[in-house]
Amino acid sequence: MYAFQAIQQALSPLAKTNGWPLEPDVYDGDAVTYITYNEADNRPKEFGDDDPLYRTVDLQIHFFTPLYKAGTRKKTNYIPHREAIREALYAGGFTYPEVTVLADIDSDPQASVWHIVFECDYVETI
Repeated sequence: MYAFQAIQQALSPLAKTNGWPLEPDVYDGDAVTYITYNEADNRPKEFGDDDPLYRTVDLQIHFFTPLYKAGTRKKTNYIPHREAIREALYAGGFTYPEVTVLADIDSDPQASVWHIVFECDYVETI
């Protein structure tokens, strides 16, 4: 299975339950909470008869959600979503994700978002 297929398989149930779009590379829709994903690196490994036996794919999965609850200055609690995404990826055959939490601040507080980046690897057999 390819890495992007594995991401869809691992995260689609969670995304569907929560109504989050799940898109490769860029999401250009209107949802305020969504997930995107991209390859950071794709390397062949373990050669036999000059052919690679598998590929290691380094991935970034990005979760975006509003920084503040609608119409307030109270921050949104992203932690349950962070843990659910992390566990779904791990259960889906990815290495245990490293997580970076970023607050993308906009001049309009209601346009500010939590940007949570999950970095993990997936092995694609050839």
